[in-house]
Amino acid sequence: MTEEISLWGASFAPEQLEERLQWIQGRSWKKVDYQRRAALVSRDGQSLKLYRGQDFDPAEEELSERGWTHDHCALCNWSIGESTDLEQGSGYTDGELWLCLGCGERFVV
Repeated sequence: MTEEISLWGASFAPEQLEERLQWIQGRSWKKVDYQRRAALVSRDGQSLKLYRGQDFDPAEEELSERGWTHDHCALCNWSIGESTDLEQGSGYTDGELWLCLGCGERFVV
């Protein structure tokens, strides 16, 4: 039986972690403080999606300039959002994906 690897509360089989590590390699990561981003909020309040300049129907969705409040680490799923707590409020990003400080420092730096 293969022993699982634990990353900040998330457990992975070694081959699953290896797949994720291969997936993040080759990207340019930069350490930054998290800042909210624009989001499209459905008028019925049932859905939210990151706004990246795409067309949308104002009758169906509303643009919220700071509506995207957090992201999750692509490896361990840790929540990253605006915070004065360094571990919660900063991480590594390639402009699309995020890594928490722990995963970024362990696997990228």
